[in-house]
Amino acid sequence: MKHVALCSLALGSLLFATGNRLLGQELVVNGSFENTSSTFVADPNGEMSLPVSSTAIPGWTVVSGETIWGSDGNIFGPNTPYGSFFLDLTGYHDLAPYGGVTQTLPTVPGTDYRVSVSLGQYEPKHA
Repeated sequence: MKHVALCSLALGSLLFATGNRLLGQELVVNGSFENTSSTFVADPNGEMSLPVSSTAIPGWTVVSGETIWGSDGNIFGPNTPYGSFFLDLTGYHDLAPYGGVTQTLPTVPGTDYRVSVSLGQYEPKHA
């Protein structure tokens, strides 16, 4: 059972370039971890365990350790305020090494960018 889980990490659509070439264009692919190519296969908990190097989440590669790709309605309770999917970077093991995700962004030197990240923590209710 999970004791503490990161329930939402969403890199939203607030990543904009100020240069003419990229003005208003989203640089992050699938910033809210949505199931854009039907690669999410839920286990009985409503989540999907992803090993290091997994590319199951469209646009992202898992790094460092097991990462859980969860969906709203999972049995543990956390939900995301953005879309229907979230990441739990503690995985099912809740021990180091913790997981993460990465992607390369097409940036231009000297251009300003803004990144917005939503983080959450889930603590189960005790009876």
